[in-house]
Amino acid sequence: MMTAEEAKQLANYFSVGSAGYILNFTNETWDMFTKKIVGVELQNHYGGSKGISLQKFLVDDQFDDSLKNKLIHSLKGIMDQDKQYESIEMNPIVQLLFEEAFKEDESAVLIKTKFSSEIDLLYIRQLPVRIQTDIKNKDFDSVLTKANTLIDEVLKFIIEHTEGSIANTNLFKSKELRKEAFERLNIKTETDMDNRIKALIGALNTLSDKILEMRNSQGDAHAHGSRRIIIKEEEAILAANSSLILCEYLFTKYKMLN
Repeated sequence: MMTAEEAKQLANYFSVGSAGYILNFTNETWDMFTKKIVGVELQNHYGGSKGISLQKFLVDDQFDDSLKNKLIHSLKGIMDQDKQYESIEMNPIVQLLFEEAFKEDESAVLIKTKFSSEIDLLYIRQLPVRIQTDIKNKDFDSVLTKANTLIDEVLKFIIEHTEGSIANTNLFKSKELRKEAFERLNIKTETDMDNRIKALIGALNTLSDKILEMRNSQGDAHAHGSRRIIIKEEEAILAANSSLILCEYLFTKYKMLN
């Protein structure tokens, strides 16, 4: 994780001699830019100057390092394409930070999406980014937890943003959440739905149930000692991808109603 001093050095470099600024961004364009790159309006989120908001983002452990590298890549790319920044000197600390950030393939970094508490398609599709550290550390229990949590998040969002009786979704169990969300999306009442699509949805339901069962029996939400079954990396990735597909389908159905 980047230290506060390292984040300050990077922010100072991107300020090009004007403390608190970042390149030629205005307050408005900086928030527009960071919203597009990392999914968060940094200045609006953290307050302070543009430089301070960048510093705070770089040391905020809520965000994955790959997302921070994505912003660093993007800012450096702007500087590399504009001749007015050619004379900006890079101190040894900044040089080392760039080397660290650029260890990750640039093309992979730049396609990664945001990490935020918002529920939308970008947030759903960003699940692989959120679990990559867990995969790297072989913490597959955490992958199961994140996969199941995503399903619950999307189901609760749909229930809370569609017409129906007011419900305290925190009191619902996962399977009850899915039943309620399906009813609000009219999935079960679509009599003209192709039988093959119904079969696919049924398979996704089964997968979501199994993800929940795996999490409850062996995930990091519960301790089961010697009775726990250790899952493998490919199984953890299968669970995460299944969660993503189900959530993307449900959220797309929700958007069609709004």
